[in-house]
Amino acid sequence: MTKTTWSAVATVDEPPALVQAWVAWHLALGAKEVFVYFDRPDDPAADLIEGTPRVHVTRCDAAYWEAKGRRPDPHQSRQLRNGTDAFHRTQAAWLLHLDADEYLWCESDLAQELSEQEVEVDFVRLRNVERIYRVGEAAPTIFGDAFRKPLKGQPERGAELFGPDFLMTSRGLTGHSVGKSITRVRGDRKIAIHKPRGQNKAETEALVRSFSSSTTLLHFDGLTPLNWIYKLLRKAHSISDEGGIAASPHRQKQLDAVVAKAHDPATATDLHDRLKVVDETRMSELLWLGLTYEVPFDVTAALAEVFPRQDIDLSPAAIDAWLWAQKGDLMRRYGLDG
Repeated sequence: MTKTTWSAVATVDEPPALVQAWVAWHLALGAKEVFVYFDRPDDPAADLIEGTPRVHVTRCDAAYWEAKGRRPDPHQSRQLRNGTDAFHRTQAAWLLHLDADEYLWCESDLAQELSEQEVEVDFVRLRNVERIYRVGEAAPTIFGDAFRKPLKGQPERGAELFGPDFLMTSRGLTGHSVGKSITRVRGDRKIAIHKPRGQNKAETEALVRSFSSSTTLLHFDGLTPLNWIYKLLRKAHSISDEGGIAASPHRQKQLDAVVAKAHDPATATDLHDRLKVVDETRMSELLWLGLTYEVPFDVTAALAEVFPRQDIDLSPAAIDAWLWAQKGDLMRRYGLDG
């Protein structure tokens, strides 16, 4: 059987090093193409990756959005438009829609697995895991090797593990727990955040899915504690000032807690640690429940291959410095100061 091809797309407004890491990792995994849409058309990160083989850079400037009709206010709507644009541009047989903090981990060749899908399958769901921090672990980069799986039908166990904080999670994860999808490129699809849509409800319900047996989505939700807090403040700002899409119930609880405490960085960081830092006792409980996932994730080789001889700083300090330089006004609006 001839192997098929796949491509990946993301809409970004992120530290340049993270964008380079995301691009390099998925090219190294075998993506035929990588599409990167820059939400800020003057983003300097675009210059760093433009011209890289198999990479398509789109600066989402006024001309781009005029051709699309208008620029949607909610960030998620812009992601949908961009993902759908890539769906119609790609030369690959399948398209994967991710965020820049989401990375594939493939236990076998993804292209081969996609080749083996039944012809009626329209999209393949990828189950996700979320990065956790061990108490006392050193963090020389923003990435790590320990992850937590979502709980399955065990709300009582979740309450035991998290206490009242369990209501601030989606089945034990601070981000989403439904995974993402890789969509077969055929028909007239809309590429939404987690799965494709048809042109109407009936078409969407008729789409056929399967689940990947060898590929997992690694979600680094909150590259640093400050990054996690910023994402919540950005979401709060989007909802209150830009007509943004309402947060899921667990995210809204996180928003309420962080917005109320943003003026006190120690308290806001404490919430991050309660939800994402795991001591030995809890790690043992997670291990016993089969909820841990550990892989030797390391983007160094991919970066060296795709962006040779470049000094790419993935340290938490570099990420936080970028946040204050580029997003400091929004964080200070909520009382956070650095």
